[in-house]
Amino acid sequence: MDGGSLLNQGIHYLDILQWVLGPVRSVFGKVDTLAHKIEIEDFALALVRFSSGAYGTIEFSLNTYPRNIEGSITIMGEKGTIKIGGAAMNKIEFWEVDQLPMPQIPEGIAPNVYAGGMYQGSCPNHFRVYEDVCAALNGEKKEYVDVNEALNAVRIADALYVSAREGKEVTVGE
Repeated sequence: MDGGSLLNQGIHYLDILQWVLGPVRSVFGKVDTLAHKIEIEDFALALVRFSSGAYGTIEFSLNTYPRNIEGSITIMGEKGTIKIGGAAMNKIEFWEVDQLPMPQIPEGIAPNVYAGGMYQGSCPNHFRVYEDVCAALNGEKKEYVDVNEALNAVRIADALYVSAREGKEVTVGE
């Protein structure tokens, strides 16, 4: 009733991907249910073409053994490579960028831990989003993330599902 794991959990990574690297033009993807007896996918894989002309890949899985390993984004370009990882994309794991030193970022909020340590991830900062929404609804400030920006990640996920179903590259937003 609420979509698959990509829309429930993976959507945050799709949002970060397009927020950091810009708009996504097209997606060629696969989804599957490989290791769980569930009605939704537990695995998604996609080749992504950005509006800038750059390519990227998405790999999303609920199938890590014996527990959740990480959430990460790695950016490789002609002037540098960066990997942000950790249990909830909460650590800079690699930073080698021409003429740009690694930023010093204070330790963030530790990720949520579920099922006695079996699963971890999702920083427990959703309360900040709710506070922001309430402040915007009360006219106290403009919202930080508007609905159109949030919709971009949903469009990427939808294009990935359509691509997996039809077996072809799909333009985002069609």
